[in-house]
Amino acid sequence: MGPLKNLSEKHILTITLIIALILSFLCIDQGHNWSDDFALYISQCKALLNGNIYELYHTNRFSMDNSYAHTGPYLYPLGFPILLLPVYLIFGLNLYIMKVYCLLFFVASLPLIYLIFKKLTPEKNIPLAITMLIGFNYHFLRFSDNVLSDLPFFFFSLLSIYSIQKHERTTVVKSFSLGCLLFFTYCIRDIGIILLPCLLFFQISLYQKKKLLTFKTSLIPYLVFILGSIILYYWTPSTDEKQFELFFDSSFDIVKNNLYYYWLLTGNYFVIFLGLPNIFKWIISAIITIVIIIGILKQTTRINYILIYVSLTLGLYFTWVSFQGMRFMFPLWPFLLFYMLVGIKVLLKQKTLINFTITIIIASNLIQSCSVSYYYWNQDSNKAQSKDMQRIYHFIRKNLPENSIIIFNKPRALRLFTDRNSVQKNIKEANYILIPTTTNLNNYLFQTPEYTLIKK
Repeated sequence: MGPLKNLSEKHILTITLIIALILSFLCIDQGHNWSDDFALYISQCKALLNGNIYELYHTNRFSMDNSYAHTGPYLYPLGFPILLLPVYLIFGLNLYIMKVYCLLFFVASLPLIYLIFKKLTPEKNIPLAITMLIGFNYHFLRFSDNVLSDLPFFFFSLLSIYSIQKHERTTVVKSFSLGCLLFFTYCIRDIGIILLPCLLFFQISLYQKKKLLTFKTSLIPYLVFILGSIILYYWTPSTDEKQFELFFDSSFDIVKNNLYYYWLLTGNYFVIFLGLPNIFKWIISAIITIVIIIGILKQTTRINYILIYVSLTLGLYFTWVSFQGMRFMFPLWPFLLFYMLVGIKVLLKQKTLINFTITIIIASNLIQSCSVSYYYWNQDSNKAQSKDMQRIYHFIRKNLPENSIIIFNKPRALRLFTDRNSVQKNIKEANYILIPTTTNLNNYLFQTPEYTLIKK
């Protein structure tokens, strides 16, 4: 990384954080896009505050059972709604502040990435390179325009792995704290449970080196996790009931399609694929995948707990019934980048050529991210809380009975802003329909340029 060789690691890390923060801020708009997962997270936050989480569970279960497949679960894990509580208490339903809050978790993740890879490799440039390849990546930066659990989960999963690395010389208190951290990470996203086998393989490696203090101390994180899971099971509604049902819908065709989809994401992480012919997408993805595999093969006898974490997570993604986008890959990218950089070193060998290649990749990421941030700075992503929709929400709150059921394609968002339940399917229990406005609509209750509310 030639241009940065005269700067200290601390200065490079600080510059990376500042650039990531600025570029992410440029992507944030008021309101929210129409991906209405955010609405259920905030509804759960409100329900926790008001003590009616079971009521929300039954209301949303009715809504999801009468909507189309994969719209969303009955409830999300409670970790992210808990994290939203202080923001909601202070600022209320301010989506902009909530986005900034989520962004701060991403920025706080960057020093963790640096610290994790300082422990994994003696190479000085690799931890900084990985940190910059995350901090300067347009997928992470533009995702700051969402109120979703992915960036907080990214932070807590990295914090968990960093804490696992420090488990070598532990105490009862530290083991208990690690167990609490792993459990809370799992409470943000179910897939956090894979941190347990990651810890197990780390402990096995320590036993082989005779470095772990006691067997009893090593069991504490698991016991804490089990105890937390029992409490969660008996004191809160089930959050994974629908997910288990969907998991068993998997098939060979789904796995095949997922493999192809996530394989393309390896190339799309580095290059904006919009407008590129498929042949170029395949070539880029193939090159990146091959280099990552070479890096993994080079590291097969070392740091197996990281490979276990990556492999098990990818295994679940490959069998899941729907594509989830780059956001699900966020927690894996620091480690895939590590393997990629190892693969580059194996292939190129010459230090000058290696540094030049890594510098070009980082510069390419930064240039693309600047263009993406500029693009989103000039775009209005707000659909769910636009002036048009706010007029509709206001009319519904003022004029429709509280037990109304409204047919709408974004049921969770409509319920968040109106306190009226909503479904996607045309069921007999529904009283009203909210549809896009056309020129042929008559006898409507309320109409805006974008939507029309009709009594069924």
